[in-house]
Amino acid sequence: MKTLSKSVFNAEASLCLAMMALLMGSGCAGDRYNRSTGEYIDDHSLQLRVDHALNSSPDYKFPDVSVVTYKGVIQLNGFVDLADQKARAGEIVKQIQGVREVDNNITVEAKTSRTEGEVIDDRALVKRVRDALHSNPEYKFDDVTVAAYKGMVQLGGFVNAADQKGKAGDIAKNVSGTKDVQNNITAKDKLNP
Repeated sequence: MKTLSKSVFNAEASLCLAMMALLMGSGCAGDRYNRSTGEYIDDHSLQLRVDHALNSSPDYKFPDVSVVTYKGVIQLNGFVDLADQKARAGEIVKQIQGVREVDNNITVEAKTSRTEGEVIDDRALVKRVRDALHSNPEYKFDDVTVAAYKGMVQLGGFVNAADQKGKAGDIAKNVSGTKDVQNNITAKDKLNP
């Protein structure tokens, strides 16, 4: 029994060492399309601070807004009821240390509120669009967010190039239940270094 436990421990230790070596050997240096390990950690920390600041504000209580961060660029996506709420969210984010730029892509949808059925339909639509994006063999869309409001799909986040942005929009348009697509994805090759 001790021999089996020892060999399981040795296998786990070897696997951990191999994973650490892989992680340390890859991802240390960043470029325009990939963040370094430090940039990734900085972005994650910044995104947490932005989420906290927005959720602490009495003006910001919107489950339909998401925050995406790439190399200090904050992208706000989703839907709110009032133009003042959109403006306030942008102001809050601009005051946070480490924010290089804010892309406030929040859409104001004050016309009518959604019924419970429409909320459920929009959640299902978001899931279908995400599944379609993630099952695409051509590109990875890991840094793309999806929101929906009464069948209008809003895409946000970051991809490497403009053709990927276009492909994501095409995929979303072809998902059942999509009435329109607002493609707010930013191509990393268009960002200032």
